[in-house]
Amino acid sequence: MSPRNFDHQCARAALMIQPVCFDFNPQTAATNPFQHPVDIDRKKLEKEIYLEFRTVYVRVQYQGVKMLYLPDTEIPPKPDALFSNNWVSTHRDGTMVLYPMMAPNRRPERRLDVIDKMREGFEITRVIDLSYLEHEGKFLEGTGSLVFDHVNKFVYACLSPRTHPEAVRLAAEHLKHEPVIFNAFDRNHRPIYHTNMMLSIGPGYAVICADAITDLYERRTVLDALTEGGFEIIEISLEQMERFAANIICTGGLWNNDGRMIAMSWTAYDSFTDEQKAKLRKYGVLKRMDIPLIEKYGGGGVRCLITEIFPTTIYRMVEQHFF
Repeated sequence: MSPRNFDHQCARAALMIQPVCFDFNPQTAATNPFQHPVDIDRKKLEKEIYLEFRTVYVRVQYQGVKMLYLPDTEIPPKPDALFSNNWVSTHRDGTMVLYPMMAPNRRPERRLDVIDKMREGFEITRVIDLSYLEHEGKFLEGTGSLVFDHVNKFVYACLSPRTHPEAVRLAAEHLKHEPVIFNAFDRNHRPIYHTNMMLSIGPGYAVICADAITDLYERRTVLDALTEGGFEIIEISLEQMERFAANIICTGGLWNNDGRMIAMSWTAYDSFTDEQKAKLRKYGVLKRMDIPLIEKYGGGGVRCLITEIFPTTIYRMVEQHFF
């Protein structure tokens, strides 16, 4: 298989939702061992989370990525609202997909006003609403559950309580992608709750924790698909995965075709070997962002904070400031 244009793997615009009621979410904790109960003063937590979130926003915007930045609403409280990539994705053909969420207190994150803002600013021509699958207990949490190879039209998904195989196949059918479905586990043999915790696909590279795929046939299937897609595979260990090494994202600047940035947390950056960093630098500038509390209490890394907006036509300036 010959890749067409790896630049299609990079979005040049993104949505970020500023948290207002960030907290440890007991409704997601059972399936997400990366998150931990809050053990610091609430006022301190609120201040520090704001600063961490702003750091990511500023660094991504500075690279030239066009930002749609909106605040969360206080009612109802939505502790995970900053992880907007779990309920919506966009695609280069103008498609927007809305996803079924496992935790009831996450479902209000699908806000019509946010959808309207996205449609005002970008060329969204089709909306696929899969949220009805919540009533069937078939969950699929956006680009947490799905890791897209936009170039070769594959979509990768590791099964978990948050990623149902029928939902994966339905989304893939709508988007005309080939699904690659597999099982992946942490060192305690718990299903990895989101695929983007163990796999990241960028413009020419794939960071993957292959050791998490314990079935050797499934592992070979995934690695072969990535190799045939033209990606340089960068394998990470289970320990590196636990330090968010796969939860990274590459974006491209609007003002510079060569302005690719690979955004990651300091936790992830420090876990990479020098050799792995050298490989990644071939594909973009490595940008480190310090978000230890978001990682500890929210259980997600930098990639989880950034919702790519892929449609290339931008109608108008949509950036808003709430700092």
